[in-house]
Amino acid sequence: MLMQSTSMSAVDWSELIRNYATVIALMVSSFWAASKVAWSEFLRSKQDMPALDSSGIVVQDHELEAGAGFLVAVGMKWRNQSSMPTYIDPKLTRTEVYRVPENLEPGSLHLKPGLGDPLFVVRPLERLSSYVLEPKTESFLQSHMVLRDAGLYVFRVKIARSEKHHGAKGFEWGREIIARVPSPKRAPVAAEDSPTEESSIQD
Repeated sequence: MLMQSTSMSAVDWSELIRNYATVIALMVSSFWAASKVAWSEFLRSKQDMPALDSSGIVVQDHELEAGAGFLVAVGMKWRNQSSMPTYIDPKLTRTEVYRVPENLEPGSLHLKPGLGDPLFVVRPLERLSSYVLEPKTESFLQSHMVLRDAGLYVFRVKIARSEKHHGAKGFEWGREIIARVPSPKRAPVAAEDSPTEESSIQD
């Protein structure tokens, strides 16, 4: 009877070890599959990072009556090129306005130290609680302001990415333009100064 009991115990141990091995193998394979999916999602998120592009800045100005200054509109079209929504921080998105002095020295110029602090900052989205650019869509952002004096200005547009939705702090897209206010008006060309194609051909 003792030999029979010992033989049965050996069989039980081998079955137990086999069962444990199966469970461990299933756990390892499940962990490997989950890790692979997580890594793939991580790589995909890196490839699908928010990517904005702009088509340039447009500056329009209108002279106010009685020498009150100029009403200026600064507009820019932005496009979300990624396949993910891009969430914008309305409180930090802004247009900075710098006045360019007439007595600048020749050489390189950096806006912050060269022109000092901006005259003022316009936040066109500050009344919104959220702002999102859907994938493959465009949005036109426009800022309005009143400038008292004519002269040369730098307009810098900053689009701030939402830290709440995207995690990275302080990430911004920016564009800037140098423009004179009021904008130079091109004088119309007189008719006699613009020969037609026929009259410009020499025999």
